[in-house]
Amino acid sequence: MTIDKNEKGSIAITGMIVMLFMLVVVGALAPYITTEVKASRLNQDVVEAQFVAEAGIKRAIVGFMHSRTDWNWANGTTRTIFQDGTDKAYSVSISPPIINGSVPAPGTYIITSTGFVGDINKIIKVEITLSSGGGGNEELDGSDVFSKYVIYDKNRFYMYGGAYPKITGQIGLAASSDVSIDFANKFLNDMVFGIVKVPGGWRSSPDWLTSNNLYKQIENVGTLKINMPAIPNLTNIDIPTSNGSGGAVFSSPGTYTGSEYYSAALSDFGGSAIMKATKTKIYAFNGIHLTNKGSYSNGSIVGEGDLEIYANGNINLSNGSFITSSGNITIYTNDWIKLSGGSYIKSDTGKVKIIAKNKVELSDSNNYIASTSGNVEISSVLGSIEFNQNGCYVNGKKVVLNAGDTIKLSNGGSINNSAGYESSTAFLYAVNAITTNSFAIGGAASLFLITNKFDINNTFSAPKTVFVSSSQESAISGTPKLAGIYTNGALTISGAPTITYDTNVMTALGLNGGGGSGSPTVTIGNWSK
Repeated sequence: MTIDKNEKGSIAITGMIVMLFMLVVVGALAPYITTEVKASRLNQDVVEAQFVAEAGIKRAIVGFMHSRTDWNWANGTTRTIFQDGTDKAYSVSISPPIINGSVPAPGTYIITSTGFVGDINKIIKVEITLSSGGGGNEELDGSDVFSKYVIYDKNRFYMYGGAYPKITGQIGLAASSDVSIDFANKFLNDMVFGIVKVPGGWRSSPDWLTSNNLYKQIENVGTLKINMPAIPNLTNIDIPTSNGSGGAVFSSPGTYTGSEYYSAALSDFGGSAIMKATKTKIYAFNGIHLTNKGSYSNGSIVGEGDLEIYANGNINLSNGSFITSSGNITIYTNDWIKLSGGSYIKSDTGKVKIIAKNKVELSDSNNYIASTSGNVEISSVLGSIEFNQNGCYVNGKKVVLNAGDTIKLSNGGSINNSAGYESSTAFLYAVNAITTNSFAIGGAASLFLITNKFDINNTFSAPKTVFVSSSQESAISGTPKLAGIYTNGALTISGAPTITYDTNVMTALGLNGGGGSGSPTVTIGNWSK
C-alpha cells in the first residue's frame, strides 16, 4: 500500500500531538510524584524515629531491671547514637531523675524517650513501677558481701573450740589484723566448705594453715552499710487522759454496736465484750487488764470488724484472756504490754499492729500473737520485746519486731514455726542487742538487724535466718543453725554452729544481687506515643 504525502504529514502531526500530550501529562504529574516520594520517605523516617525512641525506652527498662548505676546517658540532653554511621539517635529523661552511680529506688517513674532520624523526631512516654526483687531491702547496702559470703567480719575475728562447726560458703574477713583460728589438731577444711578470703596480717595457730589452700588474700573483701529503720512512735497517737466528753461508756461484758467507746473500768475485766461495728475504737484511760473476775473467766474483747485500742497505761492479758478480730487489730499504749497464762492476741484475716512505749512481753507458757493470713508488727519504742517461756510464739505472713532496746528469744519459743507459715518472712530490729537461747525461727526467710550486737547460743534453730550487726562484739556458741552472719563489729565463733549459705533466703530478704536485692520487677503502666 502506498501512502501519499498528505497522509504522512497527518501521521507525523498526530504523533507530535500525542507526544506533546504525554509531556503535558507527565509535567502535570511530576510534582505529585515528587510529593508522594517525599511523603513516603517522611513516613518512613517517622516510623524509624519511633523505633529508635522505643530503643531508648527499652534501654532504660533494662537498667531498672538489672539495678544498673550508670544513668549519665538518661539526662534528657545526651543523644545516644542508635546505629553507627547514621543520623539515628535517641535521648532519654527519667522523672524523678536517678542520681548517676546509684541503684534506682522502688517507686513510680516516667521515662520519656525522643527518637531522632534526620530532621524528624518522635516522643514516647512510659510510666513504670519498680519493685525490688525478693521484697527488696532498704536497710542494707552490701551486695558485694551478701552475694559472696556466708560470714563477713570487718573487725576482729576469732574462731576456736574443740567441736566441729560446719560452715558452707565463703568467709570474708576485712580485718587487716587480729584474726585467730584455732581448732587444736583439726584442719579448717574439715569444717569450712568454702574459701576463706582475707587480707594480710594473720595471727593464728599453724595447724589450719596446712589445709589445702583453703584461703586466699584479696585487697577488697567488700563493704557493709547499715541503715536501721525508724522505730514507730506514739507522738501523733491520740492516747486518752480522761473520759471523752459525751463518749459512750464501755465497762462490762456484753454486745456493743457503736463505733467508739471510753472506759476507766477495764483494770480487772472478765467475760466477753463483743464489738459489732465495722470498725470499733476503744479509749482506756486507766489501762486494760483482762483476766478472770467473779463468775467470769477468760476476759476478752472480740471485734467482728477492725478493732483499735488506745490505752493510757499498761495492757495486761492473763489467765487465758484474749483480744481477737476478724479484721485488723491495732493497739497503742504509753506503757507496757504483757501476756501470761495462755493469753493471746489474734486476727483471723487482718493485720495485727502493736506499739508500746515500754516492754512487750510473752511472759510464761503458751502465749502468742498471731494473724492467720495477715502481717504482725510489734514495736517497743523504748523497751524490749521478750519471749520468756516455753510455747510462746508470734506468727504472721510477715512478722516485724522493732525494739528500742533488746529482743530476747528464749526457752522454747518460736516465730513462724507453725504449720501454714512455711512461706512467711520475719524481720527483727533491735537498737541494743538480740539474744537467743533454745528458740526456733521457721518460714521462708528471716533477717535480724542489730545496731550493737547479737548473742546466739545453745539450740537456736534458724536455718533460714541471717544476722547483721553494726558494731560491738557478737558471739556464736552452742549448736545453732543459721543462714549467714554479717557484722561490722567483732565476731567470736565457738562451739559447733551450722551456718549454710542459702541463695533462696538472700533473694527472699532482698539481699542477693546488685544494690542489695534480687531481680527487680518492672510493671509497665501508661505507654503514650
